[in-house]
Formats: sequence, structure tokens, C-alpha cells
Amino acid sequence: MKELSPECDLAYDLTQDAPALLEGLPDTPATKHAWLERRAHLEAAYAEEQARQHLVAASKHDESRVRADALTQIEKLRSEWRLISQKLDAVQSQFFPVSDDCPKVFRAWQRQVEARQENHTERKTEIEREIAEMAREHREEVGTARLDWRGHARPLTSLIWELTGSSRRTREEAWRVVSQEYYRLAPFREERFSRMVNLRREWAPPTEGDDFRALVFRQAGLDALDAATCRQYAEACEKVVVPALRVRDERHRRFLGVEVLYPWDMQVPAYQAPPPLGDNPKDLIPIGERLFEAMDPELHAWFKTLVENQCMHIETWPDSTAESFLVMRDLTGLPYLSLTLTTSWTDLHLLLQELGKAFHYLACRHRPTHFDRNPSTGSLLMASYALELLSMEYWDHLYPNPRDCNLAKREQYERVLALLPRFARLDRFESQIYHMPIQSAVARCQLWCDLDERMGRTCDWFGLEHLHAVQWHQERGLLETPFSSIEHALALLVALDLWMTARAQGTPEAISQFKELLALGNARGQNAILRDWVATHGTWEGRLGEVVEALTAELTLLDQALD
Repeated sequence: MKELSPECDLAYDLTQDAPALLEGLPDTPATKHAWLERRAHLEAAYAEEQARQHLVAASKHDESRVRADALTQIEKLRSEWRLISQKLDAVQSQFFPVSDDCPKVFRAWQRQVEARQENHTERKTEIEREIAEMAREHREEVGTARLDWRGHARPLTSLIWELTGSSRRTREEAWRVVSQEYYRLAPFREERFSRMVNLRREWAPPTEGDDFRALVFRQAGLDALDAATCRQYAEACEKVVVPALRVRDERHRRFLGVEVLYPWDMQVPAYQAPPPLGDNPKDLIPIGERLFEAMDPELHAWFKTLVENQCMHIETWPDSTAESFLVMRDLTGLPYLSLTLTTSWTDLHLLLQELGKAFHYLACRHRPTHFDRNPSTGSLLMASYALELLSMEYWDHLYPNPRDCNLAKREQYERVLALLPRFARLDRFESQIYHMPIQSAVARCQLWCDLDERMGRTCDWFGLEHLHAVQWHQERGLLETPFSSIEHALALLVALDLWMTARAQGTPEAISQFKELLALGNARGQNAILRDWVATHGTWEGRLGEVVEALTAELTLLDQALD
């Protein structure tokens, strides 16, 4: 791993500037502008120090005590910064009572400061800390949980080979072991989730047209995405996407030669799994170089920048869970990407997703403010999905055997088709939970089963009802990143728009548009992206119909090539 530069040590000294920013309010346009620039510099200093601590944690994967100390320091730094940031928000929100009076370069930032400032009361700050602590506990629990797989302790999410292998007996055994472990943990997770939902309901009581969802979207700069829009998306998915997905499920059943599909049949590829791209995860570096050299000179240059500056760390661990870690080192202008891979065919997806985010940071690193240089979660997700989809035309550079290439493409299109209703189902589940006056584990589990019957896969749960009811516990975002599933959906739809452009006008044109979006950073904002999407396409149902038709057409061609 590359040594940290001296500039990083200098960066954290800048946090001593915070008290000065809280002394006396600037009262002229020039001094206000200067104050905003100083705060932006301070935000960059904090981001750099946070990145430093994350790098320490990532580099000590095999030294549990050192890694734990680094993670503790990260939480401490985050807590300290939260308090400083709240005080700075209070000052900044007084500058421009109307955000449009703010200098244009800071306007989107000012709107988010105003949204956060609404919640900086003593009780809401206390609630925020409690929720953050519960989310941290959940992350730790997921990371440390182990199950017994044939006499060996394995991470809870590490049985990817067993769950996707050709042996139906092994798949069933692996699925039952994993599901029984989630069922064993269910009482603890249900109790934690009830506490968390009740705290969020106290923070933003559900009322007509406003609730915790609205609060989350305002703070994310996505207030144009309201409950009605989310409901329309779910209804369109149920009407247009789910029937197409169930046609694919029926084909999957016939191909496997089984009477009914059980849960352990849903992850196995219909034909066979694409081969891994290499026996050693580091093989992905020259493979990635081949791919991006074929795709586009600028994408290739970004990839080389990451490699040559040692901004990528790729490793694998015995019986490991695939995971990723990406952080932007703001003052150096370079992201740092760490990947733990499994040497399976799924490694390609994780690599491309994280590289999409890293390319986003590189594309906008020269923008004037820290806020603009740090894209929103939704924008980063769009970059992830788009890079995956746009790279597919060039996967023959990854898979010399045409059949292997077709297998990989088929799995990718099947995955994308399944994601669209999955995001809708999660959003409906979460939305209805927050409007339950009394939190009940039984009611939540019944709601999940009902939604899964309407919007899920064609799957027989007879005799497995108790395990079906807690399948939602595997969705980490419900506890850690509330209402994020609709952000994923919007990001995927924007990425699919670029993919549709590639089909109609050629991939080079779509890549050009992709890079233009990345270069905007946070300047354009998710509201503008959503409004543009709605203005262009009119209704969810119409555009989803076009997307599903295109995806199923590609799948049909691949099926014919593989049969």
C-alpha cells in the first residue's frame, strides 16, 4: 500500500480552524463567501483524516486488534465531526435565509445545510446518535457472525460457491444453514429494528405527506422524490416487470428440470456459471487494463491512474465474503479502493461497480468545492450500474471463449431484470412499516411475505414459511441506510437509459454521455436528474415497459446462442 503523503498530516491540523469559524458572523457578501470557502476547506480536511483512518483499518485486515482500534477511532472522529458540523450548520443557515440568495457555486450545499439544520435539536441529535450506534452494532454483527458449514466456521455470507453450484442437494443444504442462522438471530434483530423504527418515528412522526422518508430525501437533496412517486414506481414494476421476470422463472424451472422452484434454485445459473476471470484476484488488474483500453481512452487513463498511484488493493482470504471499501482522499484528489474477492465469477461485478464510483470521483475532482467533488450516494450508484452495463459490449476482451462471454452477459441481464422489482418491494416494505402505529415482528414478517407473493420470484415456500418470514433480515440497508432502495432504483434507471442509448446510437456515444454526467459531481443534484428523467419519459410504466422489452430481447438472443 502506498505511504500516506505529508499533506494528509497537515490536513487534519486545519480542523483547529473550526472554533474560528464559530466566532462572529460575517456580514457582507464577500466575507460570507470567504467563510463558505473556509468551511469547504475544513470539510475536505475532515474527509482526508477520515480516509487516513479507513486506510489504516483496511491495511490491517489480518490484525484484528489494530483494525478494531482504527475503527473505534473512525467512530470517534465521526462523532466529533457531527457535533462540529451541527454548529457550523447553525451559523451557515443564518447567512442566506433563502438558499437562492447563496452564491451559485454553494447553492446545492446550502439547501442540504438547511435540511439538516431542521433536525439539530437536542433530542433529535440524541436520537441520531442512538440510531448511529444501533447501525454500527448491526454492521459489526454482520461482519463477525459465523455459521457452521460441515464442521467449519464460515462468515454468514461466504457460501457463494455452495449456493450457486450445480448440486441441488448442496444448494439446499447451504441455503438451509444460512437461513436457519438468520432465523436464530431473528429475535435480537427484530427487537433492534423495532427500537430503531420507533426512534425514527419520534424524530419525524408520520403525517400526511411528510414522514421519515421525506426527511431522508430532503437531507439527500432528493426532495422531488415523494411518497406518491415511489408508489407509482412500485405499481409500474408490479404491472410491467414482475410478469416478465416470472416468465423467465418458468423458463429457469424447465431448464433445471424440476417440478417447482425452491429458494435454493433461485441463485444457480440456468446453464452454468461463467468462469472466474483468474485464479488470483490480482489477475484482475491486467484484465481491467485490457477492458478499459478497448472501451475508451479516458476510462483507460483513469484506471491507470488508480493502478500507478497504488490506489487499488485487491486480496482474497480463505472462506471470505466479497466486500469492498472506497474512500476519497480529497486533498490528494485520488480515491482509494480496497476489494476482498472470492475468485468466483461474481468478482467482475464488484470490481466494475467500485471502479464506477472511483471513476466518478476522478472525473469531478477538479470541481471548486468539497461538496461538488463528493457525489451523492445516488450518483455514485448510477456510476456503478452504468459502468457495468456499458462495459458489456467489450466483455469479449475478458472472456476469450464466446460461450463464457455469453454466459456472463446472460447472468448480468437476469440480475438487472430482477433488481427493478426488488428495489420496489423493499421500498414498499419500508414505507408501510413506518406507518404501523405499533411495531410488531409478526406484522412485519407477514407484510414481507405478502409483498414477496405480489412482487417476488416464482418460488415455493411450503414448509419453509418460518424462514421466508425473516428473509428481509438479509437486507442490510433496512437498518443501516433507510429508504436507500429507491435511490438504487433511480440510479439503475438512469444507467439503463445510457445502456438504451448505447443500443440505439452506439456505445461510444453512451460512454461520452456517461463521462459528462460523472464530471458534474454533485453540482447537478439528484433532483435535477429525477426531474429530467420524468420529463423525458413521462410515466414509469411506459419507460419500464421499454426497458423490459429491451432486456428480454437481449436475453432471448443469448438463450438462442447458448441452447
